Amino acid sequence: MSSSVGLRNLERWVTPLDVARAWLMSAALRVPLLGDRLRRRDERVPFLLTLHSLAAFVLAVLCPSLLLVVGPIVLGVAHLASDVRYLVVRQRLAKSYVHVVWFGCAALFALRGGLGALYRPTVVQQAELGLFGLWLLSSAVMGLRGTNAGRHARARASVVVLLTAALALLAATRTATVYLALAHVHNLVALGLWLWLFRQRLRSVWLPLTLVLGCSAWLLSGHLTSTTLRHGVVSLFGLHVLGAADTLAPNLSAAHAVGLTCAYAFLQSVHYAVWLVLIPQDQTRTQGTLTFKMSLRSFFGDFGNVAALAVLGLILTVLAAGVIAPLATQRAYLSLAFFHGYLELAIAAFLWVRGSAASAEGTGTRPALAASSVFGNNAGA
Repeated sequence: MSSSVGLRNLERWVTPLDVARAWLMSAALRVPLLGDRLRRRDERVPFLLTLHSLAAFVLAVLCPSLLLVVGPIVLGVAHLASDVRYLVVRQRLAKSYVHVVWFGCAALFALRGGLGALYRPTVVQQAELGLFGLWLLSSAVMGLRGTNAGRHARARASVVVLLTAALALLAATRTATVYLALAHVHNLVALGLWLWLFRQRLRSVWLPLTLVLGCSAWLLSGHLTSTTLRHGVVSLFGLHVLGAADTLAPNLSAAHAVGLTCAYAFLQSVHYAVWLVLIPQDQTRTQGTLTFKMSLRSFFGDFGNVAALAVLGLILTVLAAGVIAPLATQRAYLSLAFFHGYLELAIAAFLWVRGSAASAEGTGTRPALAASSVFGNNAGA
């Protein structure tokens, strides 16, 4: 069966989803206040972020293990693909730097997959951070080559070099602390990249961003820990919130450790929403959204048939493994997928040194796909 035939079969399988989607959207548009928010992208995207943040906050307080385990299993691979799609495939990166990107991803993935079972975690973390430092330096140098090497570009490259040196010094003395800090901070990096590269109107998103930061601060304060431990589901799929806190927030008091863990679960969920909902929505050319068929065609157009089918196969594989052994699957995924945090920071450094402005719609290497109506034509593109 050729890949084009496979794509047509996939389109037939998602037809029921488009039918259900059209019905739900039609019903939603008839609700006075809701319909007004959904018709225009500039209002819809902040509204969706607000709804997602509120739901994720409630789950982070009452059932953080659900977000920590189910989120990576269900959305992890898809969000990695979106990460690569919008940061690499659709960005105008120099071909030589794209080779650096693929080498960096492969080296970090192989390092975690190969050395992880042979050496102590600290050794693997030091090796990862060393590779990441080299990647950052390469990003600064190659970003500088992509400009006229003006004074501002050289200053930005110098900042990246200094930050890399500071990171190397800290990593040599406090490896576990730096590694853990990167794990927490990377959830916020997606928000920054969205605002910088993909969001054209910042004024309309100040309210949901304030909500995200406010919810994070409230969780971090530890004031909701008693609510989580007394009234929430503290253990699910074999992951107890206190066990997660031992990994994500060691050496902190119980209240602040659980608070930091719940904040991580909340921000991880927001991180997934940024890559899977907000950025794709902001990259459409019109005010409408895409049908499932249109999204599928766009996905295959960006990655090519073989890579797209491989990603879909990996999504199904992780889902199947998650049904059988959810906690083991979550841990394996998080271990092997950690490279994408380095990817986001390295490409951000490259684009900043190069002096890239916000990535307007359709400015990537492939044009963004236009929606056919306010919520797409159910028949497809």
